[in-house]
Amino acid sequence: MMRDARRSCGLFLLAVLLIFHCIATCSALCSAVNGTLAVTNSRTTLLQEYGPAGNVLTTLEQNVCLILQCRVQDAFVYDDPYWLLVTVPDIGIQGWVADYYADCGYVGYCQVQTC
Repeated sequence: MMRDARRSCGLFLLAVLLIFHCIATCSALCSAVNGTLAVTNSRTTLLQEYGPAGNVLTTLEQNVCLILQCRVQDAFVYDDPYWLLVTVPDIGIQGWVADYYADCGYVGYCQVQTC
């Protein structure tokens, strides 16, 4: 009986430690690279050029990590005139995303240097 209780407690503790390790590792992978960080706030496209006429490189799902390089002002997406040059570390591709679809962790436009 005591052995089963210790085993259950040990497995629970191991599971909790594993969860914390995964969270810390995922955060470190996204934040270990230089640049401003953001995540996609909904499904969107990564474009070869900025603006509505850009060729689609790939589709990004919600909550994909982005490393912001710089921004330009161009065609509005809803009320947002900025387009962000980003690197997507998960797939190693660089391209353009409308600022409207990037969540930088605060209200308003992503604050990054002009290209």
